[in-house]
Amino acid sequence: MTGDDNTISALNEALKQERTLADCFGGYRDYFTRWRIHRLESWMRWNAEASSKRVEALQIRINELDTIPSTDRYDFDLEAVTPADVGADRIPAFEYFRQSLTDAAAAYEAARKAANDADDSVSAHLAGSHKREIEDTLQRVEAKICKVELVGAALYLAEHMHQLK
Repeated sequence: MTGDDNTISALNEALKQERTLADCFGGYRDYFTRWRIHRLESWMRWNAEASSKRVEALQIRINELDTIPSTDRYDFDLEAVTPADVGADRIPAFEYFRQSLTDAAAAYEAARKAANDADDSVSAHLAGSHKREIEDTLQRVEAKICKVELVGAALYLAEHMHQLK
C-alpha cells in the first residue's frame, strides 16, 4: 500500500515527537533512580515503555505505507532538580513534559487530520488513539504540577523517596 506524502510526513513528525518523549522519560528515569526517588522513577519508566510501544506502532504503520520511517528526534536537556527549584516549589521535569506532551498531541492531531484527508482510516485511528494516550499522560503531569504547588516540592519529593530493600 502506497501512502499519501502528507500523511507519511505527519506520521514521521509524530514519530519524531514520540522518540523524543521516550528519550526524555528514559533520561529522567535514570535521574530519579540515581536520587532514589523510586515512585517517580517507576512512573518515568512506565511512560518510557509506553512511548516505545507507540514508536514501534508508528514505525510499523509507516512501513505498511511502503516507506521507511524517519530516525529523527529532538534534542532534550535533562534539568536537575536544584534547591532553588524546590524552594520555588517547582520540578522542572514536569513543566518540560507538559510542553513536550502538548507538542506531541498537536503532532498526532495533524497526523490524524492528514490521514483523514487522504482517506487513510487506519493511520487516522492510530494517530487518534495515540493522541488520547498522550493527553491522558498530560493530565497526569498537570495533576502532579498541581500537587507540587499545593504541598510544595520538598514534601512532594520526600513522599516519593523510598529505599529499595
